[in-house]
Amino acid sequence: MPSVEHQAELMLSDALDQTVSNPSASHRWHTLLNLYASAADDAQRAAVQQHVLARITQGGEVGFFRDTFMAAVTNDIRYTALAGQALKTIKPFDADRLMAFSVYEWGRQA
Repeated sequence: MPSVEHQAELMLSDALDQTVSNPSASHRWHTLLNLYASAADDAQRAAVQQHVLARITQGGEVGFFRDTFMAAVTNDIRYTALAGQALKTIKPFDADRLMAFSVYEWGRQA
């Protein structure tokens, strides 16, 4: 039977693969973020970040998801700015999404 650490690593890897395979599914990003938070070490976290940046494009809805994920895991305001730029390009415009993003970032940055 695999160790608990190995099981967690497999689950994180699986969540990453599922997210990359279907990056427009917001629930995949939420699952990835939850498993990322419980990653065993900084090397695993860095590998996830690199994989996301290499495989998921900027802009549009997918870029918005990518950049909000990266902002959350790195606390780098540049990703928040990229997410905001991507949000402005998503058609049709969704005022609820804009407000949810604004409120979330307001609270996260406070």
